[in-house]
Amino acid sequence: MRTKTIFLFIAAIAMMGGLNAQSDAHTISLGARLGGSSLTAELGENGSIGFTFALEANYHFTENLRAGLEYNSSAIGYGDDTSTFGISAYGSNLILAKGEYHFFTSKLRPYVGLGLGIATISTPELTGTDADGNTGVLVPSESTTNFAISPRLGVALGKFHIDFTYNFAGNTPESEGFNVDESGLAFNYWAVTLGYVYPIEF
Repeated sequence: MRTKTIFLFIAAIAMMGGLNAQSDAHTISLGARLGGSSLTAELGENGSIGFTFALEANYHFTENLRAGLEYNSSAIGYGDDTSTFGISAYGSNLILAKGEYHFFTSKLRPYVGLGLGIATISTPELTGTDADGNTGVLVPSESTTNFAISPRLGVALGKFHIDFTYNFAGNTPESEGFNVDESGLAFNYWAVTLGYVYPIEF
């Protein structure tokens, strides 16, 4: 069902692009973004901070409409009263099919977008070294894979993009190691990133 939803989303964008094909129908763009992120809902109640890195590739159906793929990786820490150090963390990796609509064709272009895909949420892995110098895993990483929805809005100034994304990434993994008290909670977070997107015409 999730795969079908993502496929239909891509097909809808392709149909829209085909109906409105213009002179830039043979343009792709490659980009990277880096910025900050923070958990919301119950996980973010005691404060949260992290970083996000993303890579993207897009096909431009028109000057305004584009669609593509995105890989998005985040590491986010949050206040945790049950932790020895008062802080815990999760990592997330999102693979998304996404579409964007740019409202103008000028150098300054506000845009909106939506991404659909899968999110893998994981706890940290703890390793240690014994008296003989042997390194081993003390607490293994635990992870879960969920359906992800990622609405966004932003502003493009030439090749530079400022992007605000809110990620609905499902629930945290059921854990027996780290983050036990946060098992099964909603893993939602926002990210603000600065990116560079380079168009390639062919």
